[in-house]
Amino acid sequence: MAEEEEVQTAPVPAKQSKLPIIIMLFAGLFLGGGGATAYFLFAAPKPEMAETQQSEEEKKKQDLAALKPRFVNVDRISAPLISADNVIVGHVSMYVLLQVDTEDDRDWVRDRLPMVRHAINLGVAKVGVNYKETPFTVDYDATAERIVAAVNDYLHTDRVLAAHIKEAVRL
Repeated sequence: MAEEEEVQTAPVPAKQSKLPIIIMLFAGLFLGGGGATAYFLFAAPKPEMAETQQSEEEKKKQDLAALKPRFVNVDRISAPLISADNVIVGHVSMYVLLQVDTEDDRDWVRDRLPMVRHAINLGVAKVGVNYKETPFTVDYDATAERIVAAVNDYLHTDRVLAAHIKEAVRL
């Protein structure tokens, strides 16, 4: 037994209390729950407001789509250059775009493209596309107005809003 008394046992360390861990856990839950509650009460968008914001964004996109210009490419049109004494002095090859209002108008004009090209040829054949004083200079504004008037008159509609001449090259 004496031998048993000589063996000393190591002192057992005192158990650390779990109380601080439990307090920190409850504090975290309390603060996290309070933060989440505050977010949903004050910062989160209300369901009605979210729907309103989405409908406003969709409305803006539709408005932008409505404002987006739509064009029909007519490709190359040949037109005469006529002098002041009504003599043809040359020809111009023009690339023309017609501006329309809606997708339906664009499809409608595209479906009638041969008639549109014919109307443009009729509209510019007699008067030419140039200034009378300078027969080799294209009058873009007057020609564009003539093209719009000719197409709308020939097709008995007002679907073509404007004509844009991309390029004019003398032949």
